[in-house]
Amino acid sequence: SDMYKHPNEFLKIATRSWDDGLKPNTLALKRLLIQASLQQRPFRVIALGPSTTIGKGCDWYGQQKLRWTEMLERLSYFDGTPLHLKVKNEARQATALSQQLGVLDSYKNLINNSLDLIIVDYTVTADEFVSQRRAARTLVAGLRSWKKVPAILFFEMFSGMTIKTLSSSKSQVGRDPCMVAKNMSAWDAFYNPIKELAIPMLSYPDIACALPNRTMKSQSMNRLAYLFTREEAHHHGCGVHSIQAHAIHLYLSHLLREACLGHDMQTMPADLPRNISSEHALTGSDLCAMSVVTYLSHFTKNGFPARIGNMS
Repeated sequence: SDMYKHPNEFLKIATRSWDDGLKPNTLALKRLLIQASLQQRPFRVIALGPSTTIGKGCDWYGQQKLRWTEMLERLSYFDGTPLHLKVKNEARQATALSQQLGVLDSYKNLINNSLDLIIVDYTVTADEFVSQRRAARTLVAGLRSWKKVPAILFFEMFSGMTIKTLSSSKSQVGRDPCMVAKNMSAWDAFYNPIKELAIPMLSYPDIACALPNRTMKSQSMNRLAYLFTREEAHHHGCGVHSIQAHAIHLYLSHLLREACLGHDMQTMPADLPRNISSEHALTGSDLCAMSVVTYLSHFTKNGFPARIGNMS
């Protein structure tokens, strides 16, 4: 794919910019990003998900630091990166989002409120619509009672049932992720709550739709070139984890850049740190100078290393 040569295009694809039904409210996320930048501290993230997020199929429990959570943090410490991240993997094996809301209780009353963003990576176990839609709405409602409310980002993959349908197809059309991406409301339990509550999201089905050879049979266990697996059909490999990490890092960097360049002045925190004087006003050159091209450019050693299958 040429997406790595064109990060802005990659961003449009990952955010489903074509989908008029999605109008994410990124205000809170931008505000928290700029606060972390001004305070010169890492942006603090936790990831919720099942065994795929733990790293099964790629790097079990992150022993080799190849899961998307570790790769995301590592990307944020490349030379010149304006956004440093501290990412904690809170995934639990064989769970759905409805079973994992309790893990956030330990963060709610922390004295230092050390949480900026919750990334939800639970699509694969969200085959039961009613309970998982309720869980998404409960998550948003519950966070409103926090003294410091963290932002939420949903990273949508394929549901378990959708993977079975795609991998069992004997035709190229039946394996095409574009058909799935175009109709997420039909199979993604979280899509409607994301749309109704204006929650920011990134979509791997849309990324998969833009990959080459996407309908060709693969040596993957699930025969899907865009979701390469060595084990069970739904435990994707490290290439997919890498794409997840790059997409999230690119998206957060893009939002920080927008906030810092004053595209939405509502993101400016009222309580600026006292050690920042008026002559050091926020400008793109002083605090937030950056280019989203830096981290995905094919001209640099940072590159875009993800390769998700033998035919992709």
